[in-house]
Amino acid sequence: RVLGVDATCGCVVATGMPPRLASGDAGTLTLAVRPSRRPGPFRAALRVWIDPAPTSRPATLEIRGYTGSRLAVRPKQLDLGPRTAGVLVRRRVEVAWVDALADGSVEAAFEGLDGSVDVEASPFAGRLGASLRLGVQVPTTPGPFTGRVVVRVTGESECVALPVRGVAVVRR
Repeated sequence: RVLGVDATCGCVVATGMPPRLASGDAGTLTLAVRPSRRPGPFRAALRVWIDPAPTSRPATLEIRGYTGSRLAVRPKQLDLGPRTAGVLVRRRVEVAWVDALADGSVEAAFEGLDGSVDVEASPFAGRLGASLRLGVQVPTTPGPFTGRVVVRVTGESECVALPVRGVAVVRR
């Protein structure tokens, strides 16, 4: 007898499991997964409670997936706001990619702005990706500035452009 099915998030809906199965029979559980619109990896879990249960815990199904393009950068843009002209602003950006790109390393470079990029392993255990430590050099000329950081996995043609913008101001 199936007592209940629940998910760790509202992004998974389970249907089709009959409430009663005879010993040795099989049933089909259909899952509809609606992950976040945010590109990148996601995880969810589904628990099935049965009676009599072989243990006091439910059977758990872990669901892992990836949405969007093969390469995802978060945040989608860097808006630095007003910054003192000539200073170096540091920000961290997370990069994730699908399993097919797992053996690659990340390359990133500034376009239209001066800056530096240090690539580090992702701080999130088990996640395919990297953490980028960006050093954005705010222009010395007062006014709005824009540029981008182009990110790609080594050997892959697909890239993601991360827009960077702000306003260089002179403090008096």
